[in-house]
Order: sequence, then structure tokens, then C-alpha cells
Amino acid sequence: MARLKVSRDVSEVLINHAPPVLDDIYDRYDRLDEKREALAKYETALIWLLARA
Repeated sequence: MARLKVSRDVSEVLINHAPPVLDDIYDRYDRLDEKREALAKYETALIWLLARA
């Protein structure tokens, strides 16, 4: 995901890594727009890779 310019925190949310305790309590933002953008980039990368196969 780093190669696709997706931030580490969005990547970790996508793979459902548990945040540190304080983040879990104080950071309630769901990052839905960021997750959609990251998954769209990932989809584009997968399509590109499969087209080359």
C-alpha cells in the first residue's frame, strides 16, 4: 500500500489492526473516504498486474 501512496494508518485500518488503547478511545473517525480511495488504488493496481500476466 505504501507504493500506492496509502498512509500507514489507513492501511492498518483496512486490515483491521487493533489501534493502541488511547486511539481506540479518542479517535472515533471511521476514515471511510480514505478507505474507499485506498481500495480504489488497490483495485487499479491489481487490474494492471493481472493485465500484464
